[in-house]
Amino acid sequence: MAHSISSSVEDSPLVDRVAALVDRLLAHCEGLHRANVVLQEQLAVVVADRDALRQRMDQARAQIESVLQHLPTLPIGVMGTVAEELAGGMTNDRANDKTNEKADASSQNDEPTSSSYLQGIAP
Repeated sequence: MAHSISSSVEDSPLVDRVAALVDRLLAHCEGLHRANVVLQEQLAVVVADRDALRQRMDQARAQIESVLQHLPTLPIGVMGTVAEELAGGMTNDRANDKTNEKADASSQNDEPTSSSYLQGIAP
């Protein structure tokens, strides 16, 4: 009698549906595994890129610190002039000419500007 029970279970539509679901589940798991492998490879590339960028940032930081250590210590009033020269290659005369031009233009408008106030203060 046990033989007849097993043969009737094998023929049932329920077993076929469960087998189909298991096949679909296995296929889905295989797809997830392939996607996981691809994602792990992409992550390894991104981590390597991040590490390379960190190394470049550290090198740049070290170079900047080295340059800063070699700069002379200047009085506070001189720093503006040095910053202008570094930024645009302006000399004191050219910077004063630009300030004077701005002051002349603002005086034509009869509205005082910060540059006209600072003109008498600047070294």
